[in-house]
Amino acid sequence: MYCTPKIHKEGNPLRPIVDYTGSIGYNSSRLLADVLGPLVGLSEYHVKNSKHLSDSLSTVMIEDNEVFASHDVVSLFTNTPIDKALSVIRDRLEKDKTLKKRTKLSVDDIKNLTDFILTTTYFQFRGDIYQQKFGTAMGSPVSPIVANLYMEFLEREAIATAPVTCKPTLWKRYVDDILEKIQRGQLQNLTDHLNTVDVTNNIKFTHEEESNGAIPFLDTLITRKEDGSIKLLVYRKKAHTDQYLNFSSHHPLQHKLSVVRTLLDRCYNLVNETEDRDKEEEHVKQALGQWLSEAVSRVFNKHRVATAMRPHQTLRNILVHPKDKQETTEKAEVIYKIPCKNCDKVYVGESGRKFGIRLNEHKKDCETNSNKAFTRSTRKQSELTIEKSAITDHQNINNHEIDWEGARVIERESDWRVRKTKEAICIKTEGAVMNRDEGAFLSGIYNPLFAGLRKFGGKSRVSELRVSDIQASCSDDVHSVGRKFQL
Repeated sequence: MYCTPKIHKEGNPLRPIVDYTGSIGYNSSRLLADVLGPLVGLSEYHVKNSKHLSDSLSTVMIEDNEVFASHDVVSLFTNTPIDKALSVIRDRLEKDKTLKKRTKLSVDDIKNLTDFILTTTYFQFRGDIYQQKFGTAMGSPVSPIVANLYMEFLEREAIATAPVTCKPTLWKRYVDDILEKIQRGQLQNLTDHLNTVDVTNNIKFTHEEESNGAIPFLDTLITRKEDGSIKLLVYRKKAHTDQYLNFSSHHPLQHKLSVVRTLLDRCYNLVNETEDRDKEEEHVKQALGQWLSEAVSRVFNKHRVATAMRPHQTLRNILVHPKDKQETTEKAEVIYKIPCKNCDKVYVGESGRKFGIRLNEHKKDCETNSNKAFTRSTRKQSELTIEKSAITDHQNINNHEIDWEGARVIERESDWRVRKTKEAICIKTEGAVMNRDEGAFLSGIYNPLFAGLRKFGGKSRVSELRVSDIQASCSDDVHSVGRKFQL
């Protein structure tokens, strides 16, 4: 578990996140998210995103005796009552006519699996192991869906039972944020009512009323006009600094252009008046500043090779380390290599289990073979025997010693298909390997590129390569790959 600060709120409260990736329940949680996901959003009160909100408010009018207000659920995920949520999920599944198209699991199977996943959240913090005893874990793929489904149930109850005097005439919800239109002077009464709806008494609401005829919701500023219609603007929090990705920074051009597209899409999709759109466009232009050329793309484009890159060294990587540092032997879902002490060969492997466990298996196999008493004839016979591990074969045939201390993790990858492919790439680029085969099948069309990579050190991570290396050592091979791909 680690925490991220809410820098826009007073006192900078922390948001606890349980990093679910790689845990024993992660894949099951993803499966449940796929099964339960289509149940979310079927309510008329549901808001998908800011554009959906903007479209739904296009015809809304507000009377003089009405005000805009918003409610926020206090720590929704960690306060969602599991038992009640499971009851809501069962009811929704039993009414879902499309369930059999998504899964072969029965309603009871899904409920029991969801119950198991939600009630077995274990995490490590400062070396100690904890169990989350209530609510859903922020970080689990299924948690937002469970919380959303419970909120849909809760909001129906809240609106249906609200007193006439404080019953909202507009209710739009995005997860735990709610926008309402109610009678003036009734906001506190509505809040009091909302805080009695959850029978477990865990879901609590805080409220905010419009100020100077405007209220923020998501990234939209909703402003009332004199004629009762609504004007929509882009909302920026007080902590916003208009600092985006600097165009002169070492990032791919695609990332920089996506910043521009995102800001302009928000302008055109949210702002509903022409004059305000023009002002927002001008604001975006001033915020983004000057444009520069992108050298890396030009290098590859000369050889007709399209590139898709991502930044490796970021400020977050350098400055922010919120999680407990994990020992290398505790890392799972890895590609690793083990060198020989007597020659330049290495063994490249992959494992979905912890690196330390896999390494010990290799050691045990080698030690078992080393402890055997050999005569001259049995030694020759053993050299012809194919052992369980290629490392043992290398040690046995060459009478070499394995450098267990030099073993290290090269990459981490949760998707086993991608992990197999990365292992094969590492084997190809490493050159001198103990491996009996080359791992997953890779088309021969990539061979010139692998040969070029081996020229400058056989680096296993493409992110470790420098553009100058590629230009100086590999341009001919890259060019040949470009010709074969007809890019």
